[in-house]
Amino acid sequence: MATKRVKAKLSVAGKILADFAGTHHLEEADNLHQALLLLDEAIHDLETVTENLSGQIDGQTDTFQTSQPFSTVRVVLNGLEQTEGAEEDYMVLDANHIQFYRPLKQNETLKVDYTLA
Repeated sequence: MATKRVKAKLSVAGKILADFAGTHHLEEADNLHQALLLLDEAIHDLETVTENLSGQIDGQTDTFQTSQPFSTVRVVLNGLEQTEGAEEDYMVLDANHIQFYRPLKQNETLKVDYTLA
């Protein structure tokens, strides 16, 4: 799995640099810096997953599971970004689970953006 991810990143990186080289002179320091920034963004996007967890809401559950393990997570409940912490909106239990301080209602929406672990 990790090897496939690395190959995919290298493939995308090559395409970005090829496209950028076609319209810019990479030997100029500013443009090379720009190319590297674009490359970093593309790699970050490959590692970031957006997932809708609303289907797990049943009116009684306060713990929700992502389909893949994460290293960082951004939680959005009903369109509002939530804050992590014991005295805040939710807590990260492990690399696949977040827990809210209350069960979520069935009419609520829960989305997460996370970086793959």
